Amino acid sequence: MDDDEIRSKAEDVHATVYDLLNYVYDQEQFGMPDDWRDHWDEVRGNKQFRDDCDGNAWTNFVGCCEAGIPLEAINVTTVAVEPFTDGTGRKYETIAERYHLVCTVDLSDRTIVLDNRYERVWDIADIPDYVWSLPEDDSKHTWFISFNAASKEWTVTTYD
Repeated sequence: MDDDEIRSKAEDVHATVYDLLNYVYDQEQFGMPDDWRDHWDEVRGNKQFRDDCDGNAWTNFVGCCEAGIPLEAINVTTVAVEPFTDGTGRKYETIAERYHLVCTVDLSDRTIVLDNRYERVWDIADIPDYVWSLPEDDSKHTWFISFNAASKEWTVTTYD
């Protein structure tokens, strides 16, 4: 499968997931800060689902697997978004406050990002305010990790 076909399949998955997601924080819905589950069965049935970034990322991940994208290309990846202020005026400035989960798909010469914050799929280089990894001497933030569909292993995120 070439890069154009992989990207097209990933874009189709993301468009469907994006359209069916009703964003709600895990704390509100499940009573806990994080609840990592996918909603691919709902998406496959063209049903709306409620979740936040982790549910979106895992749903895109499973969708990409089922779409036939090579498993070694599909990842769920933690990231820190740019500093922002939410609708209530609360500022999110520290790395820990900006924690986010996305699905990434590796192409031969770049990585693309399927992110609930954006309607379209992005090249990783086109989201300059995201922090993909931290310096090796940062021992405070240990959650910059990625899970690969083929290896089924978590690794330290090394995107530069």
